[in-house]
Amino acid sequence: MTAEKLRVRGWDWLIPGAALLLAVGVLLFCLLRPQPTARVAEVKIDGKTVAVLSLAEDGGQRFSAKDGYNEVTVRDGRVSVTEADCDTQVCVHHRAVWRTGESIVCAPHGLVVTVVGEGDSPDLIVG
Repeated sequence: MTAEKLRVRGWDWLIPGAALLLAVGVLLFCLLRPQPTARVAEVKIDGKTVAVLSLAEDGGQRFSAKDGYNEVTVRDGRVSVTEADCDTQVCVHHRAVWRTGESIVCAPHGLVVTVVGEGDSPDLIVG
């Protein structure tokens, strides 16, 4: 092959350039789109809803579960499990959640805390 055949011409960048622009556009859309404002955190034990906590009000509540308890705390619009007497402590070490659909799970106690957004709000609001 000669050097003439391997030379990159102006139009040769069109498809890779368009693909790169499309990828950057999709990435920016995913990162910058507004997240729905979460209003409540739904607390379930063994699949049964035991409380719905408002993320607008700071506070904490202790939940008795099978073989133990979990302390769930709302602070600055975020919810976290701040105390538990399970062996693993995975739920306690999990970061606070605030985005719709995020959850914290304590498998030993069967506890699940899920953030529920606008339009998905359950009827019962506690705390």
